[in-house]
Amino acid sequence: VDAASAATKHELLEWGGANPLFACLQLDDEIVLKLACGALQNLCQHPAWCSVALANGVHNTLEHLLEHNDMTIVRFASGSLRNMQIGLQRVGQQLPELGSAARQLV
Repeated sequence: VDAASAATKHELLEWGGANPLFACLQLDDEIVLKLACGALQNLCQHPAWCSVALANGVHNTLEHLLEHNDMTIVRFASGSLRNMQIGLQRVGQQLPELGSAARQLV
């Protein structure tokens, strides 16, 4: 457990960790997708990560991943979107409207 997880999330963002992580969400490798979605679910508890993810259109990718055959990927993608909604609300932003299927899962 990282007692300074907020600082770690901040450093990871400041040192350019967002784009490589977001790129992993585009891959077909299910192990990489699970790890990337799980990491993003955790990182999106930090509002700055939510804002960067929104600016990069990651919510669209996550919404697409809600249709994945692997239920772990679906769960992590759903959790990431849920955390993005909460984190963005903290800074006065919001996700664009999700499709009806996504709204049911998030």
